[in-house]
Amino acid sequence: MKLKIIDVKPKWINPYKSLQDQFRSMLNKELSRNNGIISEETFQNAFINCKKLTNLRQRLFIPNNNQLEWKPEIVNVEMLAKKIGKPISELDPLIIEVFNRSRQMDNRCRYPYLAYANRNNLIKHDSIDPVYGIDVLIRPVTSFTESEEKKNNFFIGSHSLALFLHVDLDEKMEVRNSSNFMFRASVGTDLMQSGINKYLNPRLSVIGPLLIPLLRDKNYTELITLSLSSVNEGIHRFLFHGI
Repeated sequence: MKLKIIDVKPKWINPYKSLQDQFRSMLNKELSRNNGIISEETFQNAFINCKKLTNLRQRLFIPNNNQLEWKPEIVNVEMLAKKIGKPISELDPLIIEVFNRSRQMDNRCRYPYLAYANRNNLIKHDSIDPVYGIDVLIRPVTSFTESEEKKNNFFIGSHSLALFLHVDLDEKMEVRNSSNFMFRASVGTDLMQSGINKYLNPRLSVIGPLLIPLLRDKNYTELITLSLSSVNEGIHRFLFHGI
């Protein structure tokens, strides 16, 4: 009986894992979405003609930083009317207006075209309100000519993109040699074929040199914000053909 020898490649471990985890925690926070928020004053004005406001508030909203967020199941006017207990035709037009305005994507999140790439809530770019996956990855400096055993084969979804920051850091995450810094983007196959790079690349080339000072100062919040806002703006230009 012959023994079959299997070449088991060592699993790649990111030496910057603690910083990567910090990046992803910030991405989750920055890319979070609410279900539509209104103020207490707006609630009082819109529902002025309704009875039992206290009960209605509890039925329709959850608290959110001293404001009111629609409950997760209320995603359209039909559900709103059902929760209130009236047909849509009997709802005050002001209530419908307040609901629809608060549910606009620009009012529900900072980056309407982006979601964390590991989530399964992406909407294809040919839809009315597309959502693209994004990740920001911190990696060691590489020449891209290393043996296959040393490579980290990162999978990028067809409808996602990843920003790679290749930098030389010590064990305290201090930048050792900023001249080795490299910033690149990898785009999924569907996005590549869509021609989105024409609108993303100019913005990414501008922010690249700005990232190394932020890494040096450990200003990671600004680094993530700058990366997301630049990509979100590039996608907006792509969707509206440069408008």
